[in-house]
Amino acid sequence: MTRLSLNASSGISLRRPVSLFALVTVLAAIGVAGCNGGGGDSSSPPAVGAIAGTLQVTSVIVPASARAAAPAQPSMDFVPGEIIVRFSDGIDDHEALSAILNKFQDMNLTNAGQMYPNGPYVLRTRAYRNPSLSTDEAHQQTADAIATLKMEPSVKYAEPNGIRRPHLIPNDPAYSVGLQWDLSMINLPSAWELTTGNSSVIVAVLDTGIRSHADLNANVLNTGYNFVSNTSDPIEPLTALSSFHGTHVAGTIAAIGNNTVGMAGVAWNAKIMPIRVLSPTEGTDTAIINGMLYAAGLPNSSGTVPPQRANVINMSLGGEGACSQSYQDAINAIRNAGVVIVVAAGNDFESGNPVETPASCQGVITVGAVDPLGEKASYSGSQPYVFIAAPGGEMVDAIHAGTLSTWPVSNPGETAYKFEQGTSMAAPHIAGVVALMLSVNPSLTPSEVETILSSTADDLGAAGRDADFGWGLVNAGAAVAAAQGVGLPSIPVPYPSPSLVNFQQLTTATEGYVFVANTGGGTLTLSGGTVEVVDPEDTSWLPAVSATFDDDPTCATLNASFCKVTITVDPTGLPNGEYFGIVQLTSNGGTFVVPFGFQVGPDPPLPAIGPMTVQLLRVDSHGEVSVQSSVTTPVVSQLYNFSFSSVPVGIYVVVAGVDQNGNGVFGDADGEAFTATGADPIVVVAGQTTPVDLGVRNVLDDIVPF
Repeated sequence: MTRLSLNASSGISLRRPVSLFALVTVLAAIGVAGCNGGGGDSSSPPAVGAIAGTLQVTSVIVPASARAAAPAQPSMDFVPGEIIVRFSDGIDDHEALSAILNKFQDMNLTNAGQMYPNGPYVLRTRAYRNPSLSTDEAHQQTADAIATLKMEPSVKYAEPNGIRRPHLIPNDPAYSVGLQWDLSMINLPSAWELTTGNSSVIVAVLDTGIRSHADLNANVLNTGYNFVSNTSDPIEPLTALSSFHGTHVAGTIAAIGNNTVGMAGVAWNAKIMPIRVLSPTEGTDTAIINGMLYAAGLPNSSGTVPPQRANVINMSLGGEGACSQSYQDAINAIRNAGVVIVVAAGNDFESGNPVETPASCQGVITVGAVDPLGEKASYSGSQPYVFIAAPGGEMVDAIHAGTLSTWPVSNPGETAYKFEQGTSMAAPHIAGVVALMLSVNPSLTPSEVETILSSTADDLGAAGRDADFGWGLVNAGAAVAAAQGVGLPSIPVPYPSPSLVNFQQLTTATEGYVFVANTGGGTLTLSGGTVEVVDPEDTSWLPAVSATFDDDPTCATLNASFCKVTITVDPTGLPNGEYFGIVQLTSNGGTFVVPFGFQVGPDPPLPAIGPMTVQLLRVDSHGEVSVQSSVTTPVVSQLYNFSFSSVPVGIYVVVAGVDQNGNGVFGDADGEAFTATGADPIVVVAGQTTPVDLGVRNVLDDIVPF
């Protein structure tokens, strides 16, 4: 059974005016499946603290600390006590290193080794993993040490070992469902007329790792590496904090297409090289940079390289700050090796629009995100270094306005998919398009790839390159045609927006509108439309819905006017309940559908949440997590008090969720929901009860049949 998973990550309850199960069943009933396209030192005596709290449906409350001034939560922007240092050109590194270590013995400065062969050194101060220091103290000592080292004539640069995180979705509510609007939006069907990708083209996905998925496995190579735990296994560990971010990103690039199952990736015959550089809580610059070098077949800390280097690197990750010299040095070497690097622009536009790394580095293709209407996504970073835009989604409007991709589940034989949003979702669209370009012209250099992408993009916003969209929205068909040196195929490609019409609760006759554009070549003409219901046994309400389109059935391009389809619903006389159907439209570019749903009468009651499992997860020095302790609650309708006593000092995360199959993971099987999380690390201090504040949400129908 194929399954579709929906994600909504906010601290509030969600209302579902329409049934997700029914809407997805509509699509399955007509044969549409995604796309139908052709801690502390172990030698120290044990010291313990405690965590205690109260869990309820609307919030998770933890008592105040027994001490007035509790330690601050650790900032994970860089590793306290670690410094990346490169010595000036033309001097002996070993002599310079020895001199530095002798001069700054007051810092307890030690050498942790080179980041990679012939690369910069990673030095550690007394602040590294020092439980006697608060996080703020450790960070300040690190910053002071960096400032001191920068004054040394022998030091070319000194930088913190930064921590980066996946660019996932902002915490916005969502309420509906749809399909892969993103693929038509960037004219992929025209590109697929020329190629669906070549197995000799490899895209390296530097992310959280990739888990097994039947609609992706055939395209995932076994030549990756794990730079988080320094092993050859790049699979994302299964824990309550598993984000499956890397699996989602990889599916957008190369989920298997045209196989009657699930969804299609952008380049469904290309290959994925999985490289794990992000733990559930963070990713360090040392891990990320070594992952980049590995992907490009260059010397790195693993001491090995893949049998065949990647052609493209996708990094849907980043962190605040301008590009560091260590990143730039690595990127220069990788680009000189002929590898194209694609990076997400970042999701913090509404939080100050900070400059980010590696997005701000020279020589990378930085990708901003647009919503289903081709407008800048509210979260998408706006900076002069944004090179191009691609679909990232805007789930504040509806879940289906996110981008759909592969999602692992524990139920044997099942596949699942989830809608997500973010520049993390936009970047792999570009990586996939570059893979298609290299499939038809493997000799393209990174500079030539950039020239083609910029010259074929559909300009959005201010004329020419701008900070919101770069050169514009990627046009996959035009880019691949230019790479091959041929004309754009004259294939009309219908693009309906919105991809689902949700009327919500109706009391009187109401009109909904769908605007159809042509993102392909030639001329798109609508020639007919029918209204169908989900349940063939109940067609009695069918006359309550009608669909018409403009007298002129010719649909213009995305940047011009649209064909307008009007869906009219009259609920007069209909019994209370939920109603679902599809408008199936016929055009010279193929048949396509627009699901719709409406409700008559009040909302159905929300079911109770639970039972829930509360987990205490310990975070090690790599950011990896393991279960320290757990407890299961009854169905949560009243307050539930939980506590963890005799907890060894260290860094932890507390999470809660529904775990029906008992595997310690939330939301990966039927009847499960990831309902509460305190994803920010907390510090347990000896003799104290550590405070933590969690949010709770009620997510219905989180995994439903496709």
